[in-house]
Amino acid sequence: MATTSRRAAPPGVSHSRRAAILLLLGLLASSLSLPYTLVALVPLGLAGWESVRGIRAFSAERAPARFVVWTAFGLVLNAVLVLGVLLPYAFYGTAKGLQDCYAGANTAAARAECRRQFTSGVGSMFAELGR
Repeated sequence: MATTSRRAAPPGVSHSRRAAILLLLGLLASSLSLPYTLVALVPLGLAGWESVRGIRAFSAERAPARFVVWTAFGLVLNAVLVLGVLLPYAFYGTAKGLQDCYAGANTAAARAECRRQFTSGVGSMFAELGR
């Protein structure tokens, strides 16, 4: 009877896998409508924590560089998602107005009008900030 030998994974792999699963969960939660997107910060925060733990474990055990690079890449994606979740709250009124306009738009022309109103609103907001 032949036995198959498996190589043991470096210690940080379990952290890295948990971080990847939590990152996907955060991505799904970030697609919720605007007031509920804050829920995505919970799995994204945990994913960041697990990524850092994985990188530390990989560094302590001198794991192959590819493990560290992929976990660091996941940490960067995590930061981008957190920024993407938090950015609409900096302009909450404008972002919520665009979301509500899109929800009521039935035609492509109505969606284009929503986009036009949004870009003119953002443009005037930045013009006032520049003064």
